[in-house]
Amino acid sequence: MLVCVGNTYVHKNGPSGRFWCYTCIAEHEYHRIDVHDMFHFCFIPLYSQGIVQSIITCHGCGNLFDGAVLRGMTDEQLAQTRQLIGTWLSEKSVEHIQKLLTDWRVPDHQIKRLVGLALGDAVRKCPRCALSYHPSMEHCLECRGALSQPQAAENKAWDMSFLVKPKG
Repeated sequence: MLVCVGNTYVHKNGPSGRFWCYTCIAEHEYHRIDVHDMFHFCFIPLYSQGIVQSIITCHGCGNLFDGAVLRGMTDEQLAQTRQLIGTWLSEKSVEHIQKLLTDWRVPDHQIKRLVGLALGDAVRKCPRCALSYHPSMEHCLECRGALSQPQAAENKAWDMSFLVKPKG
């Protein structure tokens, strides 16, 4: 009599929701597929011994991501987004970019890291409206005023205080 026991992998549908897709650079619906390590007897799966991997499918672009994408950005995604933010810094204030990333539900600690890396170690401030800009900028995009000379960037240049606009 031949008895076959062992393990096999089975794909099962997991929960769906919304996440930040780093390929689309937008928030989209996702579908999760969990890969279970199943114990089988005579090639019949009997019970799951745990989830081996989760695969996320973006409904916007159709790309597949590891389940870790729901926990935050990978280093490669951070680099791509940092490059994009570097481009945006020539068109928008630091506070505008922070607000945009917050609206896209990028975690606060990653916003600070991304903007800090893209901004570098210097910042220019508008004396009229107190917005922060990349050192290469000459004029405020909000009020068109001349910006201050580049100053050493302090943490407050990219902290989350932009949510409460300073009076003045």
